[in-house]
Amino acid sequence: MTQPPDIIRQRVLAAGLSVGVGLAMLVIKLGAWLITASTVILSDALESVVHVGATLFMYFCMRWSLRPPDEDHPYGHGRAEHVSVAVEGGMVATTALAVFWAAGRSLWLGPEVHEAQTGLWLTAAAAVINLLLGFYLLDAARRTRSGILMADARHVLSDVWTSVAAIGGLAAVWATGLQILDPLVAIVLGTVVLFTGVRLARGAVSGLMDAADTELLTTVVDAINDIRQPDWIDCHKLRVRVAGDLVYVDFHLVVPAEWTVEQAHAAIERLEQH
Repeated sequence: MTQPPDIIRQRVLAAGLSVGVGLAMLVIKLGAWLITASTVILSDALESVVHVGATLFMYFCMRWSLRPPDEDHPYGHGRAEHVSVAVEGGMVATTALAVFWAAGRSLWLGPEVHEAQTGLWLTAAAAVINLLLGFYLLDAARRTRSGILMADARHVLSDVWTSVAAIGGLAAVWATGLQILDPLVAIVLGTVVLFTGVRLARGAVSGLMDAADTELLTTVVDAINDIRQPDWIDCHKLRVRVAGDLVYVDFHLVVPAEWTVEQAHAAIERLEQH
């Protein structure tokens, strides 16, 4: 069963907006880095580079996941969402390694931050815009029940926190004149970015490997119990798998031996329509 056109339109609009805003944030943050030569701003900018690449890939995967099941993909194309999130998580984690390298290089050569106040204003503006985008994506993900948009929303909101930390580090350098704080705060940011990437990748792998979803299983059990007939003998071997918008439920239903095929078929139809 495919989603209504309005839901699909909302998802595509949200994904497209994420790409557009991500490009704008990349320009702002790279500009702030070029002005200040701050390692902590560079770490924030590198995550924006990843965000743009990840959202472009997300947009492609979202369009692919919306395709209906076909002969070659009888369970649909919904797993493309998990692939997108896994790639995004890997890219985010790789960004953390680049941040560690830049911070180490700055510590070795000696940090030199310029025009910190300008960098503060630009980074703060980017953080506010990303915060608004993150809340919008979060709302869109909940309204359209999209896992891929939810992952993107969490990534954007985590980017806000790295921007806030970058602002704090740059403000400390500006206020104290201690240049060494710049690469040290960048290392802290890199650690946060690394954990964000690992968390995204783990969630995607769980989805690809059909990890059990206790909440979903409870919902399915409740749905079965709602229409369970007194003469059903047993229900067992319940399994549930999710592929994008589609939820596949598989279980064994034991019915009385005297039931006709027509009666058993009617019971299955009630379950499918519930």
